[in-house]
Amino acid sequence: MEIGIRVTAFDPYKSKMKRVCTAYATFVAIDEKGKPTPVEPFEPITEDEKRRFFQGEARRARRMKRLGR
Repeated sequence: MEIGIRVTAFDPYKSKMKRVCTAYATFVAIDEKGKPTPVEPFEPITEDEKRRFFQGEARRARRMKRLGR
């Protein structure tokens, strides 16, 4: 599972929020023996969920290509 992370900071001089950075973290489900285990697939429903889901698949494909997998 890929989780999007956005870090923001408050600029007190301008009284505005500012995006500091964006990152993606990948999590793997593990069983009681510490081994990777399958989980129920996520089904995107809303347009936003679908967009994010397909963007995540594209990032994963690029990662796998870069790693030669």
